[in-house]
Amino acid sequence: IVCFEKQASWGGLWNFTWRCGLDEHGEPVHGSMYRYLWSNGPKECLEFGDYTFEEHFGQNIPSFPPRQVLEDYILGRAKKDNLEKYIAFHTAVRYVEED
Repeated sequence: IVCFEKQASWGGLWNFTWRCGLDEHGEPVHGSMYRYLWSNGPKECLEFGDYTFEEHFGQNIPSFPPRQVLEDYILGRAKKDNLEKYIAFHTAVRYVEED
């Protein structure tokens, strides 16, 4: 299994970058909202079924966490099961064809 990810790292919009427009490879920059973004949905709806926020942080956290907390949680889940070996970072997909 290979997952292709255009960004250099995990996290989608939770992975903040100051860049806008095009990145260093001439690719459009992903849509991270802003540095101090907070979730507008409760963490209970974002939680992985097999990896709770409480397991990751060792305590209960508020229902509407800030961007940095969600990014840390996503990174923790990825590291827990060594998912990086399945990801091809810096890889933009331009075309897919079925065999």
